[in-house]
Amino acid sequence: MTTDKANLHLNPATMQPGDVAKLLTAASGQQVSESMIQAAIDAGAPVSPHGTINLIELIAWLEQQNQR
Repeated sequence: MTTDKANLHLNPATMQPGDVAKLLTAASGQQVSESMIQAAIDAGAPVSPHGTINLIELIAWLEQQNQR
């Protein structure tokens, strides 16, 4: 997640893995690393053909995994 004032707006539908990790760390108070996000992707978390992540779809996928 960039701190440059020109780029403070994130699109939750097209986030980079590093930005997702930073956002989830800030929101949860627990450390979420980019490697953790990559592990989720490797395990089948949804990503776009461009390699971006839809935050809502990722959270839904993670919740589905927790229900198993």
